[in-house]
Amino acid sequence: MKKGILVVGVLILVVTQTYPAIGTPIEVSITTNKSVYSWGENIGLSITAFNPNDYALIIAPFARYRIDDGYWLPLGAWISLDPMFIEPLSSHIWNYTYRARPGENPDAYPFLSAGGHYVVGQALVDTEPYTQSIPVQFSVTPEPCTLLLFGLVFY
Repeated sequence: MKKGILVVGVLILVVTQTYPAIGTPIEVSITTNKSVYSWGENIGLSITAFNPNDYALIIAPFARYRIDDGYWLPLGAWISLDPMFIEPLSSHIWNYTYRARPGENPDAYPFLSAGGHYVVGQALVDTEPYTQSIPVQFSVTPEPCTLLLFGLVFY
């Protein structure tokens, strides 16, 4: 009986020393590769998770993003459950490309309308809630045939 209590006590000590309580959560940011896109153009996205602590953090092996109020993408990103570590004062970057997929999943990956849009990114530390970036703005210009028709109407 005493051996069991000793083993549990040692395990608790090891776990608390190896995985301290989170002091400062990770800092998450998202960037696009451009600020203005043509209609239908692929959008390059980078989500960065920075660990400002003096100890490593366990994070989920994925990040996700959402454009406007759409779906969290990429779909199925949470399938991999193998955790990864971010060392102290280090970053990890996930790169994604958003492209419209009318034949595959038009609800999740629609063509973005002309005008202003925003994107946010999220990363997950161990069992904490998602940490979210501030929104980043970008815009989509109208498709060329719309511009041509618009020009002919007002010519």
